[in-house]
Amino acid sequence: MESSNRAKRKTLMGVGADGVAIITINNPPLNLLSVDVMFSLKENTEEALQRDDVKAIVITGSNGKFSGGFDVTAFGRKGRTTLLSVLFQQP
Repeated sequence: MESSNRAKRKTLMGVGADGVAIITINNPPLNLLSVDVMFSLKENTEEALQRDDVKAIVITGSNGKFSGGFDVTAFGRKGRTTLLSVLFQQP
């Protein structure tokens, strides 16, 4: 599964003047960690690590909730392999 605009909308990243990158999980209502969220987190984290102006990374959740955990529907036949590849793939 390749990254897509759909995946990119699942997290948002902003970098403040202080060099802190804030990555926000945006998957209401509970910010579950789906395959798309994991791809999006990976993309944002990699982008932040490549930037010279980023000194720290904070991961948070929208609407006052960090995350309700993994989206159990991701553990279906196709989702399990995809989710594991996102979690453990080396660049």
